[in-house]
Amino acid sequence: MAGTTRKTLLLRARGGEPESWHELVRMYSPFIRTQLRRSRLPEHDLDDLTQDILLQLHRKICQFDHNGRPGAFRRWLRVVTLNRARAYLRSRPNVSRVSISEIEPLADDKSSASRSFERDYNEHVIRQLVSRLASEFTESTMDSFKGYVLEQRDPKEVSAELGVSLQSVYIAKSRVLKRLRQMAVEYEAIP
Repeated sequence: MAGTTRKTLLLRARGGEPESWHELVRMYSPFIRTQLRRSRLPEHDLDDLTQDILLQLHRKICQFDHNGRPGAFRRWLRVVTLNRARAYLRSRPNVSRVSISEIEPLADDKSSASRSFERDYNEHVIRQLVSRLASEFTESTMDSFKGYVLEQRDPKEVSAELGVSLQSVYIAKSRVLKRLRQMAVEYEAIP
């Protein structure tokens, strides 16, 4: 599934459009914070470092040139996060070496930490996108989709619980997944 991370969103953010930058912050700041939490930093350091990374993303977004390959933005985000976290942690004498050693594996594209970053990125983006889809579909359609796809329950059970036909559950799955895939391509997530 070839795709780009909201190339138009990135272009608009690079052009200084505040709304685009706010969308990037809304989408990615919770993810960045979650990733940093693994380094075992105190909460106040997590807030400071998340802001520092977002500031760096804002400064560097003009230098980011999406090469059209899937995962380009995701990899760039990982590298910026890693580099800012390294600098931040080294500038804090009270930060333990454990914190620094927790982030270093992100430098290796093939490490379990990098694979975890990729998996977490996909899950985060998919959760964000599913919540946005609620405004595009009926509650019944979303409940059918969540029960069958996200909760991986038997479609007959979902149908009976919601009082809809089995066919409705299958249609809900198809319609929502189609839209979710369209959105996920834009954010380089794999549903």
